[in-house]
Amino acid sequence: MFHYRAIERAQLYGIGCAVPINPLRKVVDELRLESALANPYYLAWRAVITLVLEGAKILGFIDPAEFIFDEQSEQKNIVRAWEYFYNTAPMLTRAKILGMPKFKKDDSVAPLQAADMLAWWTRRQYVTDKSNMRSLFPEYFTREKAPHLLFAELPEEKIREQLLKDIAVSQNQRSRISAHVSIIRGEPWA
Repeated sequence: MFHYRAIERAQLYGIGCAVPINPLRKVVDELRLESALANPYYLAWRAVITLVLEGAKILGFIDPAEFIFDEQSEQKNIVRAWEYFYNTAPMLTRAKILGMPKFKKDDSVAPLQAADMLAWWTRRQYVTDKSNMRSLFPEYFTREKAPHLLFAELPEEKIREQLLKDIAVSQNQRSRISAHVSIIRGEPWA
């Protein structure tokens, strides 16, 4: 209800990510991946977390970040993918994350309400003129303060690159698990 007040009180930091649907579906089909990976939220939430951590580093914030998502989001998909994301992140990145994301109702957490509103503005600006994402915030939000913005668009080649990297990491983890099982059974492995 008063989500704009959360924006007014704080310095503006905008983090956004666009994952174009058609290129994503094309890559998922080409790579013959499970259809769940055609959900743009899978790549987008990871990109947003990375952008938050990179943005904190650029802006000089040293405190670890806690991630809180709206309960209406893709909670089960985030929870399922979190362990993989966390375990494959560099050690310095993991040190900047305060545990697994939490999920709360946006009607009781003002920053989530503000984030929902900013997500709406981001989608609107991206569809209207994605070449000018600096115009993301309406002037009456910024009150002549320069907002700090980090925005990523994942083109088809970056989508393919990330999904292939995920496949490689997954296969590597699977082979380590197989090797570990072989050791437990007393069988040598190379």
